[in-house]
Amino acid sequence: MVTERPITLDKDGAMTLPKVVRTALHITDRTQLTYEIRDGGVLLRPAIVIPQEDAWAYTPEESAAIERALHSPVVPGVTDEDLAAIAAADDPEQAARALIARRLHA
Repeated sequence: MVTERPITLDKDGAMTLPKVVRTALHITDRTQLTYEIRDGGVLLRPAIVIPQEDAWAYTPEESAAIERALHSPVVPGVTDEDLAAIAAADDPEQAARALIARRLHA
């Protein structure tokens, strides 16, 4: 549904999105939007807000680590019990390395 109706800016440049727009797009008073100037107009989208405590997961280093993990060879024969033992270990990284070494040299 494309409907064009004028919206007037106030003296500070602020505008109010009509209720029909806010309802249709599930926009509330807490919704953050991003804007893009495109084709002689403005495109508004809901912003993807990452909580500060989760920001580390979106760093280039973490993205690269995830990419490496996705393309790493899978160690055949790893069982749910193996994974539980790794998770319960005092040093899960060392436990995982030991398991991989045992599997590769078995």
